[in-house]
Amino acid sequence: MRQFVVVCDFKLFLYDISQDRNALPSVCVSQVLDMRDPDFSVTSVKESDVIHASKRDIPCIFRISTSQLEGGKRSHTLMLAESESEKTKWVVALSELHRILKRNNLPDKCVYSACVLLDSTAAATVRNALCACVLERSRVCIGGEAGLCLLDLERAELTPRRQHAPVTTVAYVPQEQLLVVIAGRGRHVRLVPIRALECAEVECIKLAESKGALSLAAGPLGHSAHGFAVLCKKQNAYVVNVYEITRTAARRVRVAELRACGAVLSLQLAGARLLLGYRGGIAAHCLPDPRRPHHDQPAVSLVHPENQVNVFLSHSGARPLGAAPLACGDTLLVFNSLALYVDRHGHRARDTELMYTAHPTHHAINDTHLLIFTATHIDVYDIETGDWVQTMNIPSARPLDETGWICCVGGGSGNGFPFSTDAAPFIIYLRPLLTHPRASDPPLSVDTSLWGNKRRFSVREQSHQAIEAHNRLSERRSRLISAPTNFAHLSHMGPGDGIRSQRLLDLPTTVETADDHPQMYSSRESSKRTSPLTISHGTGSYNGSWRSAGRRDAPCDPPASPPRMERSLGGGSQGSGSLLERSITPLSLGSMSSLHDVLKVGTELGDGLHSEDSSCGASPPHPMDP
Repeated sequence: MRQFVVVCDFKLFLYDISQDRNALPSVCVSQVLDMRDPDFSVTSVKESDVIHASKRDIPCIFRISTSQLEGGKRSHTLMLAESESEKTKWVVALSELHRILKRNNLPDKCVYSACVLLDSTAAATVRNALCACVLERSRVCIGGEAGLCLLDLERAELTPRRQHAPVTTVAYVPQEQLLVVIAGRGRHVRLVPIRALECAEVECIKLAESKGALSLAAGPLGHSAHGFAVLCKKQNAYVVNVYEITRTAARRVRVAELRACGAVLSLQLAGARLLLGYRGGIAAHCLPDPRRPHHDQPAVSLVHPENQVNVFLSHSGARPLGAAPLACGDTLLVFNSLALYVDRHGHRARDTELMYTAHPTHHAINDTHLLIFTATHIDVYDIETGDWVQTMNIPSARPLDETGWICCVGGGSGNGFPFSTDAAPFIIYLRPLLTHPRASDPPLSVDTSLWGNKRRFSVREQSHQAIEAHNRLSERRSRLISAPTNFAHLSHMGPGDGIRSQRLLDLPTTVETADDHPQMYSSRESSKRTSPLTISHGTGSYNGSWRSAGRRDAPCDPPASPPRMERSLGGGSQGSGSLLERSITPLSLGSMSSLHDVLKVGTELGDGLHSEDSSCGASPPHPMDP
């Protein structure tokens, strides 16, 4: 590809020309090289610098270098002259021009410096990044195909939140500590609290009526309130809903609904007005005033019909990009072909317009500057003065936020180092330089001198699957250990106490706990209070019940017909205490080595008395009995 070079205002403008002999150069600049760049240099090349070139072309090649990123990374442009003498003329001329520039001490107009926040080491987070916003001086929220991710620069940590992926748009309302995002396959608007980025248990609020949202914008609504606007397309009509952020459980209330008259191409909330961009113009809609709810105002076009530029915009079908209100009351209207200044009535406020060096692929507007992103570089314009102040040779860049602080670079067709066609994407931060007279504190506090060549970030997983599994296990355990229902405690069972030695009784239908009331249970013919198993000996007593109750003796009166039977470990008997209590004496207890021996004796006695219990007829035979 041949190139036509123009030197003007200490800048090199490179225009592409086809191989045809009578071809004319393109009207769009393919690359801009600024001599005011602190790292600008023009040198010849060595064979090791151009390993792809033939040996006869190496003497005709020279290199122009400019700064690109902080930390010494530079952008190199290789130029091939027709002859070695022609190459020498170019090198001498550009070097002399650069020397004159340095000697005259012309002011440095650079306002931004690019530094890398995330490189290919965090490829999983950087890949397919679609949006971002600055939360605090050291924290950035990034949204993409994998959901949201919190980047902590102080701790060098990445905290992903993969719920509701993908996230295509994010807007931050710092006064409410709230993120407004378009997320999910259905493109619903969700309200995400800042705490949800670190705590998976914090839930988000989904706006069901916002399905298929196309765009959103956040900003002030007036009367010290903040809100957001959502653009949706319903039944071939564009509908804009405006919400006010509240402190209620729903966190929002709808204050306005607008049905647009045509296709809406841009959406903004600025100065308590809703700015909608249509093909060839931008209209301002006043939001409803709660003090005058029935006072409606019609939409006002920001470009007056008598404005000469209005004819050009209407006939060319210029695409609106945005608007930037100025402190003097004027407004900078940005379109894809130019940018112009208008006053409050829509007339031209200045005689000049802002023209771009190349077709813009993306744009960003902040308080002081307009950034136009092209395929090969970034142009920076001062909003107040309208001056073109800086060109950054960063190809294939796109802003991730509306202000242009956070950008994604790489994976495009740029030719600048370190970004190439197959390079992994980078996320960079355009740091404002304090030399600007209206510069404020930078949104991020970044010190790249402490990072070294590459900074490693640790990923702190929230492990939603592990949390959900733990919650399910906890619920299952709580169900297993919950209070029993339709249950009455008879006696404590130990090893060897089988079901054959127990008598089945009908239980009451109401839930009765052993701790609140005395245990009452009834059979088909009688009901009786049951005493817990108690084994007494000379040194103490063993109480086998769930309660620490004292021993209660059973009545000694002879049973009536049908006889009432006492339940015990051995099957039950009449009289004071069970047969096990009467059979085991303190002497025999002293000879036993453990409680296991005591229970073993009780089991043998229970088996021997099985026939005696069956003859009493107090309960029906058990199905397991022979």
